[in-house]
Amino acid sequence: MKRLFILAGLILIGMSAAACDSSPQIATVTARAQATNAINMTLTAVQGGSGTPTQPFQPAQTVGPNGGSPLPLVTNIAGGTVIPNQPSTRSATTVVTAIGTDAVVQPPVLTPAGAASQTAAAPAGTPIPTFTQTAPPRPTDPATRAATLNASTPTITPTANGMMGKADSAKFIRSAPDQGAPQPTITPTLNSILATVAAARTLAAQAPTATPIPVVTGPKIWFDHATIYSLYVRSFRDSNGDGAGDLQGVIDGLDYIQSLGVDTLWLLPIFKSPSVHGYDTTDYDTVNPDYGTNEDLFRLIKEVHKRGMYILLDYVVNHTSDQHPYFKDAFGNPASAYSDYYLWSNAEHTQYSTFAGVQSMPKLNYDSPKVVQFATAIALHWADPNGDGNPSDGVDGYRCDVANGPYKAFWESLRAALDKLNPKTVLLGELFVQTPQDMQGYLGGGRLDAAFDFPLFIRMTGSWEKDNDGVFSGAGNLPLALSLARNPEAFYPPEARLVRFIGNHDTNRIMSDVGGDLRRAKVAALWLMTNPGPVMLYYGDEIGMKGDKCNAPDYDACRREPLDWYAGLSGPGQTSWFRHNNAPNDGVSIEEEEGSANEYNQDQISLLTFYRKLGKLRAELKTRGRNWELAELSGAAAGLYALKQWDADKVTLVFINFSNTKFTGTLDPALTTINGQSVSAFIRSDLSAAFGLLAGPIWTLEPGGFLVFAPPPEH
Repeated sequence: MKRLFILAGLILIGMSAAACDSSPQIATVTARAQATNAINMTLTAVQGGSGTPTQPFQPAQTVGPNGGSPLPLVTNIAGGTVIPNQPSTRSATTVVTAIGTDAVVQPPVLTPAGAASQTAAAPAGTPIPTFTQTAPPRPTDPATRAATLNASTPTITPTANGMMGKADSAKFIRSAPDQGAPQPTITPTLNSILATVAAARTLAAQAPTATPIPVVTGPKIWFDHATIYSLYVRSFRDSNGDGAGDLQGVIDGLDYIQSLGVDTLWLLPIFKSPSVHGYDTTDYDTVNPDYGTNEDLFRLIKEVHKRGMYILLDYVVNHTSDQHPYFKDAFGNPASAYSDYYLWSNAEHTQYSTFAGVQSMPKLNYDSPKVVQFATAIALHWADPNGDGNPSDGVDGYRCDVANGPYKAFWESLRAALDKLNPKTVLLGELFVQTPQDMQGYLGGGRLDAAFDFPLFIRMTGSWEKDNDGVFSGAGNLPLALSLARNPEAFYPPEARLVRFIGNHDTNRIMSDVGGDLRRAKVAALWLMTNPGPVMLYYGDEIGMKGDKCNAPDYDACRREPLDWYAGLSGPGQTSWFRHNNAPNDGVSIEEEEGSANEYNQDQISLLTFYRKLGKLRAELKTRGRNWELAELSGAAAGLYALKQWDADKVTLVFINFSNTKFTGTLDPALTTINGQSVSAFIRSDLSAAFGLLAGPIWTLEPGGFLVFAPPPEH
């Protein structure tokens, strides 16, 4: 799928350390994408001010292409924020002007697109130096571009206990053409406030015309904008009162699931297993009796399809249980017919390779053709359970556990076999890795159709076993994270689908990750549900359930706690097999969050209500999800996230303040211009949390604040 990327320049008026703490900083961001429909984007933000938090984002670090020295930096003589002269689409002369001292900054007015900029006035006698440099051309071939990005990929070093370290390096920030963007008014005063401007202003002609976005077709198009609900059956809903969730409970809960805007289910392992988690399978042909019967699964598949939804099963074939009949026969028996199914470390077949050092999970041997045939047969069976060649009674795909365990050639052969049976089937890989390079070779090329975007997830949340260290909690590096989101073609084949998510059954829950901050949890929800492409929501996150990894023996059970349906933790369907964070009448349950105290006050509506609103917005965005841009911001604006999506006559803008600092700004009308025609865009008060929105064109975003400009919802 073709994506359009914003190339942004930055104008920043900064302050010295000697400046008064109550004085503001203004960052004006002008962005232009390489596309016919992409317009100048001006975001003016006031950072700082009396009463605001004092933890500003630091300017992004810069590195040169191919790991070389940093590119030339254009700075001001006062030592303010710097902006790198980065390679742009074409060579251009860049002029940067630094404003002198004795100035305060006033908010700019809302200026029509293309209007002449306001003049920045400096006090009489203040020298205004001008620097001129020539920016080299940006590499156009994919190999060179990928090498440029790869050179600045962060190094993430695991700690002794396996938790990843915080990624705090940054990729380069590219400047882009800026023609006629509104500038702030600078008024001289007697205060000796040190204010500077460092702005990359391109004087080249029009940006190059973009190639039209191709219409995406094919049997797997249903997955391109899927909204997936990851569901642990044991914890979801109990239909028979034994305390454990079951497949009939999933059927009973389909109305609730659909109320979130979900169109795809992913069931964590449901087949026979000696454990509660199910990732050590003993029988791939039989549903775990705790969850019901095979007939229950068939009925669930039928009910899901009846609603126009899809269903994925967890496909665990990197290893089996040590209680699997094949392993039990082969253990200590080199003459066993299943001897070559596993990876033995001694001649007696009493020592073997395991997954993650867990003795109960022996790894399968994919050098054996028998194992390839065995694993392929499992997938084909559940894609067409009755074997009649009609896959309508089968599942729609698989979430492939530890997808980097089996050889890449296995996924290629499995992909071919499934395509022959049902070309709509999707293979979604779990590649739990830290960099895009570690995912290369698995995606596309007739192998995996999609993969969870773990590299981006790690940069947005920080460590998956540590809280309050990621972008969502205001502590991460947003420009670094977005460098991955903005440039997927540099790392992945064009047919690859990246599934975005904010947590899963192996990670700390998002509400824990943001320290229980409801506003931050809503920020994460908005980011997730407005992402172009497929996304995954982990059950319980929609009501703000908490969950960090427990100590032995519970471990991940604390992240897979029963979904809290009722205020009192009891009632029809409530599961009760485990309890750690859930407490009665704590405000975290479906019953307590149904409805809304104030539909248009985001501080008052529940997280569940907000997710349902986002589900409806996401359905609207599917019609224009193939045209999108992400702003590229730095310095004072590095904590701001700006996304634009549009089609022929509609536009949606999403602004999120991930930082710990307040921002005030205006909206450039050019953002709502499509093909030269102005289209309506309204502040969606049902989806916005400005927390201090002002009258007129000026708005304020507190830390964790967000604004959505979009057409009114269609009824």
